[in-house]
Amino acid sequence: MSKLGCHWLREHPDKFDMPHIEAMQYKSIKLFKPAWNNRDFCRDLLTVLPHDAYILARDHELSEQKEDMWRDAVRAGEDHANQWIEKVRSDQYHLPTDRTFFLGVNEPDATNGDRNAIDTYTATFLERLRLHGLRGGAFNFST
Repeated sequence: MSKLGCHWLREHPDKFDMPHIEAMQYKSIKLFKPAWNNRDFCRDLLTVLPHDAYILARDHELSEQKEDMWRDAVRAGEDHANQWIEKVRSDQYHLPTDRTFFLGVNEPDATNGDRNAIDTYTATFLERLRLHGLRGGAFNFST
């Protein structure tokens, strides 16, 4: 882990997560459901996370819909953005949207896959979010 960011999956049973985040003062953190839709967890996180830290929001189910992207990149980009827009609108997302980057498909195969589909999906996803005042993360490739 680096002070630049924390890849975050869940709240651990030992309850040392919040003191750890407070001590490290991460500048970015990635959250998966059920963290970002848990009001209490989000409240506690915001008390220890720096006020200028970025939040990356991942919905694992959505992130794995690569076949949808390969089949119809525009439709998948719009659909995935619409899903995030609806989560924010319906109060399922409990963190500041002005600090959040919503993430779409995770780790598409840019080596063997259709790079044009990845580009089209990403541009469509980001533009749709932008039209609703939200930001997205682009090109979530594996390390």
